[in-house]
Amino acid sequence: MRKAVTQSPKLKVLCAGRMVIPDIEKPSLDSFATTSQEGLPKLWRREGRIARTTSRQFAFYQKSPTADNQIARRFPGKKNDCAIHPWTLMLARILGSILFVVTVCHVLITVFRDSIDSLRLFVVRRHHIICGYGRIGRQVTKDLLENQRLWRFFLGWFFPRVVVIETRKEHREIARHQLRGGLAVVGDATDEELLETVGLLRAKAIYIATGNDASNVEIAFDCFHLLRQNSPEGDPDRGSTNESAESEPRPIDDSPRLKCYVQLSDPTVREGFRKRWEEVSQELLIQVREFNPATNSGRQLVFEAAEKHRPACPEEVALYVLIGFGPAGKSMALQIAELAHFENHKRTRMLIVEQDCASVAGNFRAQFGAFTHSKCVFKEYGNVKFNPQGDDWNSRVLRPDCSYRVAEPGVEFACNAIFTERPAHFSDRAFQNMLERVTQEEHVKPVVIVCSENDRENLEIASVLADSLIDRCVKPLPFYVWLPDQPSLDAALTRRLELARAKAEKAEEVKAKAKALEAVQAKAEDTAAKEAEETPEAACMETTPPLHCTLHPFGKCEDSASLATFLDPKVERIAKAIRRDYNSKNPPKAPGPPARSWEMTTETDRRWNICPAAHAIIKRIMADHLKRKTGVSESDMIEMIAETEHNRWMAERLLDGWRFNPDDQGKKKHRQTLVPWNHLDELDLPDETSREKTKDRDQTLLSLRETALDVSGQSSVR
Repeated sequence: MRKAVTQSPKLKVLCAGRMVIPDIEKPSLDSFATTSQEGLPKLWRREGRIARTTSRQFAFYQKSPTADNQIARRFPGKKNDCAIHPWTLMLARILGSILFVVTVCHVLITVFRDSIDSLRLFVVRRHHIICGYGRIGRQVTKDLLENQRLWRFFLGWFFPRVVVIETRKEHREIARHQLRGGLAVVGDATDEELLETVGLLRAKAIYIATGNDASNVEIAFDCFHLLRQNSPEGDPDRGSTNESAESEPRPIDDSPRLKCYVQLSDPTVREGFRKRWEEVSQELLIQVREFNPATNSGRQLVFEAAEKHRPACPEEVALYVLIGFGPAGKSMALQIAELAHFENHKRTRMLIVEQDCASVAGNFRAQFGAFTHSKCVFKEYGNVKFNPQGDDWNSRVLRPDCSYRVAEPGVEFACNAIFTERPAHFSDRAFQNMLERVTQEEHVKPVVIVCSENDRENLEIASVLADSLIDRCVKPLPFYVWLPDQPSLDAALTRRLELARAKAEKAEEVKAKAKALEAVQAKAEDTAAKEAEETPEAACMETTPPLHCTLHPFGKCEDSASLATFLDPKVERIAKAIRRDYNSKNPPKAPGPPARSWEMTTETDRRWNICPAAHAIIKRIMADHLKRKTGVSESDMIEMIAETEHNRWMAERLLDGWRFNPDDQGKKKHRQTLVPWNHLDELDLPDETSREKTKDRDQTLLSLRETALDVSGQSSVR
């Protein structure tokens, strides 16, 4: 066979998937030396036109520059005049094919985008639906898609993990570029057909954040109606009553079919939604959770201010000045009233500045009548003054409206708040004098919160007041500026605060050096002492202003609207532990249906465990402070913190509409223990009193233990 191939130089043989190379006698270099340049390719054509380039590749060469190049490479004695190599040609072919395929795919996707999106919506499963792609929606989308694995990223093009519903087309285009495998749909989320199209019945969770409370509530109830229409009838695991009474009870499958997170900014709307939704959520096993960035910001503000501006002595009292009382200001005020309880065992003072203060106070107290006392409106700045007797939980000098008054020794309102008129310009000297007088009062720990609805206006108000009061304040007066919408302002204010802190630290260092220098030269001559006072360090110390009025930005979207914030796994872990501990120590007196899981508890029951769990951070700060004090034993520390927990519990119940009733314990929203801590023993209810105090002590110990585990990075809760 090989001989036949040799005899037929024009025959090209392909056998068993490879070239069969005929035996060709390799010419010598001497023969090339006697052969002309034109004769080289002729010689190879006479011998078979076949040349071997590598051990795995064969090529046929004809009369061309490529053939000359290969011959020159095989025989180094000849000059290689051609720079074209086979691997470059192969690479160009591969890249050209890839470019062609990508271009065709891009054109097809662009032309048939709607059809492709419809197909992706048809196959989507266990996804997250986000209604509204504004500030909150973008942050939630970012949290859901960040840190996803590479295979999950590519799989998202076929099975989207996130589906966004946005009414404005321009936001849809932004979403398409940022979803990284997600899907954006233009439409109105209040349309039930659209919700069904995006796969609500197959979704894992829905996040409703359109920016309008009425629309958010409507979308939530649309979800309820869709699930009810598609709920299987007679399913025993879904609470069906078709089983006969004689059959054995089956375990309840209360795993949520859908997790629904609803943004509600207005406290009034939130209370109404909570009452209505609790009636229907248990029917279809929907896990409903409310979230509000302003509420989260208020909680974080209380925690941050508790470390440096907390009333730590019994004679001190906390004062929060709220400039602006829109939906955000109301949410922050409620959070402060619920959580700002410290070891001084007093009510928190609150000064609220808003236009038409009388109408605002009336509307707010109509919803939360136990928020403060009735004498809370002062239109004239000269009359604004807090009554110290209103700080005491036992005092009855200040009382709420008649409909919220109770018999002694019951507690009637949650905080000592005052409403005053907002000035036309914050450079008003009368307003500044009032603010200075109230905040610089003895034994007062003030914090100013600027929380109107405009970021730039908040920054201007805080800057004007800080610059005006910086030379008049004796004690520190921090300004917390709410900047949720404009990160650039937040970054600028953060840099300003860092520069102010660095300047203050430098002043402290200079002051310490000057003191050390004075101590060393105390016994020197008067002339040497005078020269020491005229040093550049001393001059810098004199020109550096004190760090009294500082501006602190808060409310950034990454801090107040992220999944880690409104889900808050640490607080939820402590809340689960509190609930489990309470249920184990207080079993139901009569047999009844089994308790629901944590995921399916009502929002009210869940909040009753979330609030003490959130307050655990303040309990830890208080415990660390009390441990450093001399003469305070561990039992005394637990007793003091338990009293603080009881005060927090009373404020929470009062804001939720509960009242003190010494006679009827079974009445709805009535408790016999809504009395100050020192009056619990005076009640003629030894069992109830003992159980209330034991509950407060147990929650204190559990909170301290769980926060200590957080510090160590461990957890006993599963």
